[in-house]
Formats: sequence, C-alpha cells, structure tokens
Amino acid sequence: MLIILFAVFYFWSNIPQKIFGITWKTISEKIIYGFFTYFICFQIVAMPLVWLKRTVTEVSILWGLIVLAVTSILIGTKGKNLKRDMGKAVGLVREKKVLILMTAVVVGITCFSVLQSYNGWDTVYYIGNMESALETNHFFFYDGFAGTKLEFLNLHEALSMFYVHFIV
Repeated sequence: MLIILFAVFYFWSNIPQKIFGITWKTISEKIIYGFFTYFICFQIVAMPLVWLKRTVTEVSILWGLIVLAVTSILIGTKGKNLKRDMGKAVGLVREKKVLILMTAVVVGITCFSVLQSYNGWDTVYYIGNMESALETNHFFFYDGFAGTKLEFLNLHEALSMFYVHFIV
C-alpha cells in the first residue's frame, strides 16, 4: 500500500512542476512535492464535503474517482519518465545499501518505541473520532471520547483533514 501511495505522490508531483516550472533534482524531492500536492488537493475536495455533512462513503468514492482520474492522466502524459527515474532509484539503492539499511533500522526502532510509549488523551480522541466516523458513516457527528451525538460541527476537528484522509 505504501508503494502505491509513493507512486501516486510521484505522479502528482507533475502538477506543481507544470504550473510553476519546477525541476526536480532527486526522486525524493519529487515525492515530497507530490505529497504536498496530493494533500492540498484532498483538503480542497474533502473540507467542503465534511462541512456539508456528507457521508464518509460519498467522500471516499469522490476522492477515489478523482485520484484515479488524475493519476491516470498523469501516467499517460508523464509515464515515460518513470523508467528513467526508477533506474536512478535502483542505482542509488545499490550504491548506498549500508546507509539505507541503517536508516531502516533507525526508523524501525523509532516505530517500535512509539508503539511502546504512552498514547495520550489526544491520540485516543483522534482514534475515537475515526472509529465513530467509520461506524456511523459520518464525520464528527459523535464525540470521540463519550460516543454521544454532537449538537454542532466542531470546527477544530473539522479543519484537521490529515486524519480525515485516513478515514477515507
């Protein structure tokens, strides 16, 4: 799944490249630009739908269709550079095996230590909000702690689209 997401970021980086005329020095720079482009577009699409109290299913289907359409168009127009860039990435991996292995070990240790650490009330609240959204098919209708129905749309939560993406 992570490889597919990186591939989507890779292709979506062509949007700012086309608009602003940016040239990429490395594949990682390209993926970072794609990451920001992807999430900016997600916020533009999802935020009004959350505010209009549309269902999780509607937002998921709409966003899935947009990602499929945009990525297909970008693959059709920029797919020829993929083979060249993947060749560069494979060469880089072969050249820097020890550095990549050390980075993977550090990331693994970090992930393990985070999983073993205390998850505070805010983490539990976000997980509760995501769970209630999946169970009820609505964003922010229920409190993440108590599970009670909210009388209003909590804008503090509704403006946080990063974890809304993980619900979708």
